[in-house]
Amino acid sequence: MSVTTPGGELAQLELRRLSTVAWLAIAFLSILQALTAQNPIATWQIGFIIGVLIFSAISFLIQVFFAFETSYLPLMTYLLIAPLILGDTPKNAWISFGVLTLFANLYVASVLRKNFAIVLMLVITSFQIWVLNLNLPSFSDLSDMKLLNKFFSTLWTFGAGYAFILIRSRYLEASGTIEKKIEKLKDRISERFQSISRQNRDDYRNLKLHGTILNTLIFAKNNPELLKNRQILSETITKELSELKKTNRLQEEGVENSLKELLSRRTLKRINIVKVEVSGQINNASIENNFLEIVREILLNLEKHTTVAAVLIQLQASTDGNILLRITESAHYEISNKNLETRKAEALKSESLKRLLTIAPSQLVLSTTPDGFGLIYTITTLENAEQDGDPREIYRIRNANLVEFAENIGKATAIFGLLFLPGYFLLGIEKNLLGLLVLHASLVSFSVLKKSHSKRWLSASTFLSLALPVLISRNVAACDQLSYLPWLLNIIMMNAFIFAIQIRNRFLRWFPISIITIEMLLLPQIYPSSCQDIFLGSLPAIPILIAFTVVLGLLRKRLYMQDAEQISSAFVDEANVRKYEVALAIEYKSVLGDLEDFNLQTLTLQDDIFLKQIENEIQKIRAYLVCSEQFESEIIREIYRFVITRLRDGVATRLNILGEFIYQLDQSSSVNELLSDLSRILKDVPAEFNFVKLDNLTVEITVDSKFFDAIEVQLSGMVQSYTNINLVMKNSAD
Repeated sequence: MSVTTPGGELAQLELRRLSTVAWLAIAFLSILQALTAQNPIATWQIGFIIGVLIFSAISFLIQVFFAFETSYLPLMTYLLIAPLILGDTPKNAWISFGVLTLFANLYVASVLRKNFAIVLMLVITSFQIWVLNLNLPSFSDLSDMKLLNKFFSTLWTFGAGYAFILIRSRYLEASGTIEKKIEKLKDRISERFQSISRQNRDDYRNLKLHGTILNTLIFAKNNPELLKNRQILSETITKELSELKKTNRLQEEGVENSLKELLSRRTLKRINIVKVEVSGQINNASIENNFLEIVREILLNLEKHTTVAAVLIQLQASTDGNILLRITESAHYEISNKNLETRKAEALKSESLKRLLTIAPSQLVLSTTPDGFGLIYTITTLENAEQDGDPREIYRIRNANLVEFAENIGKATAIFGLLFLPGYFLLGIEKNLLGLLVLHASLVSFSVLKKSHSKRWLSASTFLSLALPVLISRNVAACDQLSYLPWLLNIIMMNAFIFAIQIRNRFLRWFPISIITIEMLLLPQIYPSSCQDIFLGSLPAIPILIAFTVVLGLLRKRLYMQDAEQISSAFVDEANVRKYEVALAIEYKSVLGDLEDFNLQTLTLQDDIFLKQIENEIQKIRAYLVCSEQFESEIIREIYRFVITRLRDGVATRLNILGEFIYQLDQSSSVNELLSDLSRILKDVPAEFNFVKLDNLTVEITVDSKFFDAIEVQLSGMVQSYTNINLVMKNSAD
């Protein structure tokens, strides 16, 4: 089976680990069976054991160094043909051929593509039938395998393999779904993490800061006449600060008034706004502004590109910060479904709308109006929406996937139980026992199909399974009365295996397997002497099932830990994003506070000091605007603190940042030591800093020629101590 998704590859890796456990367990079990086959130890036993060890080592090394899916084919092949090689040499029956062929088919089903697997399973099943006809003395389950002209063995061997192909396919598909959800979670948070720069470039606060007061200060600096009449400048700054401190003028008027004012300012007014329904208040000015922009963009698209005649706008803001925006359109005449689907596709392709949804952050869902005449645009904040990547959802799906894996095994077992019924009937089993077997098969089937209270039904079917061998073993006079019991035990053991997987209680889960093991050891003691070895071929399955149960439990824990690690890592990033957004808001207020302080002194400062102070305030705003574009980077945050501290101390400082995605250097470079040294060495020396993002971080420092030599000497001895940072000194005279 082709596996292309990371989740599928992970699941496939886990299946290979299960294969490793299975074949090493079978190899160890085969060695034990060979050692106990006859006493004293014969040459054939030593040869067989050496062969098992050699082929186990070969397969294991192939798995370790090459990780082939078919790594254990050498060991599997050797174990299957070993009885043929030994021929009539062994004196006693000692190996369970049914266990070997069953696990061979399960292995093939788990590692090969479907078509190849089916062909090879048919070959193995045919090989089993041929070998059984040789009547080799090694097989402890020869009579069981031949029962009813090989009906039970063929059905079990090939059917189990084919069932596992289907189980594996569904497991890989579900694992791929889980991985996609985790990747979507990480991508969503990464998108927020990496889009801070875009958000801040487009953020209305920054645009206003740049378009109003920064331009005003630059104009004042370049126009000496304002030095003579600073009152005009002060009043302008006061007015602009008032606008900026409101953060969003529309916010103070309430979201309903904000929305109505937005609608009144539309360029095109072709569409009739039937009604505007607003409930709640958006307490975040940035989010309110973003949602108003989404309304404007949708209406603009509808007015330009459609014949929509009217819309209903509904906006609901809950106290927990979740927002629901719904725009319902009506065209007043029927539009074909094809046209609606085309319009859905076009709406989802809108780059402007995509950008606004990313900034919000929010998601858009399009649906058809009940009358079929138009579309409904539903926008929700991601926190309110049923998100891809919600950790609870991921855990739920992961657990459901593992549970479904066990349930599918249970369904396969139930199907086998039902398919065995015709065989029981043909064997001429006594009617009361046949009725009991039908009841058991029906209960097992119902227990795996019943979704509600499934564990109760599973428990009921399991405990009936435990009682069956005892009930069947009463008053046994001849071996043919028990001929079908090993095949029934296969169903019972699988029932116990499913119970062990699904029941969480660490002690109760082992109870059915323990009881069955005891029954298989003790019940033969009351059978006629000729059939006291009836369970010899079935007993080897018990340790393998125990190993599988333990491994699946460890697998569940390991997958949960992997999920938890990925989710935790992703949400740490999201928490950081929120932290950076809060930090930016604080810095924004601080910049406005500095401007207020400067404006209070505007009328009293001397001309030379006034010009220096204007330049200082300009550089503060520039530093904020430049750094806010990449504030997700620890390097940028440290640089901003360094520069803004110098500016607030009155030291002339200019900052330029060249290159994007500087956060990529956070793990390889640290500017703390450099900035600390610069603070100590430069002190109150005016300087211009260029931080350039290349493969490493390059820092260019330009200072006046009268300071250059002294500073260069002090920094030259320290250049090598800055990890992955290239330091360049420049003379302003150059």
